[in-house]
Amino acid sequence: FKIVTDCGFLSLMKTGRPYYHLPSAETASCDAWAVFFNIQRCITKMLQEHTGALSFTTNAWTSPNHKAYMAVTVHFKNKGVPVAMLLDIIELVCSHSGLNLAAVFVKILEYFGIDDKV
Repeated sequence: FKIVTDCGFLSLMKTGRPYYHLPSAETASCDAWAVFFNIQRCITKMLQEHTGALSFTTNAWTSPNHKAYMAVTVHFKNKGVPVAMLLDIIELVCSHSGLNLAAVFVKILEYFGIDDKV
């Protein structure tokens, strides 16, 4: 969020609207987190109320800086339209063993309150 304090970014933003006041990095961060948690609540409610099938895909990888991650995506149909939503990307602090990956997967399902749908 510190991009809002970058001289080049400020110059670019002032080109079209020179009197526009950009928010601080702290304000941008707070606003982004508020939107994130609001959308996450909406997604949680939608998934909990969904009566059809939920399918999941996972992907695990190690970044060039040797950090391991796992992503979980949910797939379902909403009024006949296929939908895919990224539920989470988590840094794995342990090995990529099946037990560890399963534990992270279950934790994500529990967080969204949909562990009973699998």
